[in-house]
Amino acid sequence: MKGTDMGERLQVLHEKTGMIIMGCDQCVYERKIENMLVPGATLGCFPTLYAVLGSAGVEQVITL
Repeated sequence: MKGTDMGERLQVLHEKTGMIIMGCDQCVYERKIENMLVPGATLGCFPTLYAVLGSAGVEQVITL
């Protein structure tokens, strides 16, 4: 989320490396934080994630 240490560090990594930041859409909407995510974050779930990973040439996935 914007304004948090973790969110800001993830945003810097996203800008530097192109790392994908994705929030689970269901969780984000339940917590009502869809407008509070860092600019580099997108919303989605596994079908969306798999589509993004397929074109990204990903070597590693880390979930938080």
